[in-house]
Amino acid sequence: MGGGYASDAVLGAEALRAASPGGILLVDAGFDSSEVFAASQGKFIPMIKLKGGGKVRDQMRKEAKRALDLCRLRGVAEGLFGGMKTKLNGALRSLRPEISQREAFLEAICYNLRVYLTLFLFLFLIALFCLRQKAKDRQAATPSR
Repeated sequence: MGGGYASDAVLGAEALRAASPGGILLVDAGFDSSEVFAASQGKFIPMIKLKGGGKVRDQMRKEAKRALDLCRLRGVAEGLFGGMKTKLNGALRSLRPEISQREAFLEAICYNLRVYLTLFLFLFLIALFCLRQKAKDRQAATPSR
């Protein structure tokens, strides 16, 4: 491999040349280089988040444009599991894989419920504030007798 201070693109291209072919190459914008695209050609389906706001600069990057949606999905999944780790103690205690999968699924549901209920509470408080403000405005506009 390259030196310790080599860029992601250089190290990534070297790793791709040594890797067995097959699958999808899903990486962030740090790997948007012609070296990485050339090394993945014919071995992987490149789905690389493009630099510069996703502008397609050449034909190789046209296929990789699809990466934006998958990167967003990856970000959502990473956020979900990161939240589970920090908020729900994140340790799966079961040794059996099928029980661990169920536990992870239930933790994901609990975490999503927690997020949605927090958002609901926030929106409820905003609506309550707006209604009170509207009532104050009406009271101020009504002439007193």
